[in-house]
Amino acid sequence: MNALAAADMRIVRDVAHTITESTSTDQVSWNVAALQPLAQLVGAEVVAHHVLTLTAAGWTADVVPWPVDSQLDLDPSILDDHPLVRHYATHPDDCQTLRLSQFLTLREVRRTALFGNVLKPLGTPWLMAVPVMFTGSSGDGFGLTRSGRDFTVREQSLGDALYALLAGLRHRQQQQQRQDRARAAASQLSTREHDVVCLLQGGLTAAAIGRRLAISERTVHKHLEHIYRKLGTTDRLSTIRAFEDGPNR
Repeated sequence: MNALAAADMRIVRDVAHTITESTSTDQVSWNVAALQPLAQLVGAEVVAHHVLTLTAAGWTADVVPWPVDSQLDLDPSILDDHPLVRHYATHPDDCQTLRLSQFLTLREVRRTALFGNVLKPLGTPWLMAVPVMFTGSSGDGFGLTRSGRDFTVREQSLGDALYALLAGLRHRQQQQQRQDRARAAASQLSTREHDVVCLLQGGLTAAAIGRRLAISERTVHKHLEHIYRKLGTTDRLSTIRAFEDGPNR
């Protein structure tokens, strides 16, 4: 990624926080809060958030565009041959912002179903993708298009910087969500179940826990069954981790 000016990075941070922190379930409000600043950041005329899923019949797409009235009627069948989708799906560790022009010339683009179905109706033949997450069977990211001229290397670097910040923010959010779920689950444990987990942390066996609490080993196993169900775990190690993510943090 090319070096960016401090002013650029401030804008990227603002956009990343806006996208991540926007909690509106209203599509119009979310578009204005999250997608419009992203379009302004890189000079895009149309930007869309895509959530892709690979099924037995091919790719499906849940698309949220900005501007809201954009004539974006995406035929999922074009995704199978979409150069950017194909690249990210087969190279899930490559999270670079990519321009369509890195794969096809404009003349080649004009011969694709992508152009006929999406880019031509929008009047925006230049396309750049900012991935958020991609695996072999699912994807999440932003597609940005415009007319006139292709996206620049600097604008591509802005997309890379945005990806890095979004990935970090989402990772922290996911950690917080896991901890919140663990706290809620741990709060359902009875006093005795709490005692059992605390002794598990100390590496005690079921027999040793029973001796410490003056209960039978069979009763300890019953407590463990209840604990596993409440914490959504299946073994001692995952139970300890879930418990430590809960009340002790």
